Amino acid sequence: MSTGSVHAVATLCVEVTAGGMRSYVSVSGKVSVRRPPEAADLHALDTKYSRDDYAEGWDDEASATAVMIKISPQRCIAWTDWD
Repeated sequence: MSTGSVHAVATLCVEVTAGGMRSYVSVSGKVSVRRPPEAADLHALDTKYSRDDYAEGWDDEASATAVMIKISPQRCIAWTDWD
């Protein structure tokens, strides 16, 4: 049973360092939170990332405590540099 969506603003930052290369991305925007995630959204993740474990194997307890956060980007900053 979905409890609806909560709207807020959030920023997600990711930094990856591999050898002498550094990459960074920051995405900010409106956020919607789904508790629990809808099965269609989990199947879409499986399809997009060639996986089969997002949508399958959820028992009632795991499903009830799961959260899906979706950021609708309004601002994005990204860079890469090398040593």
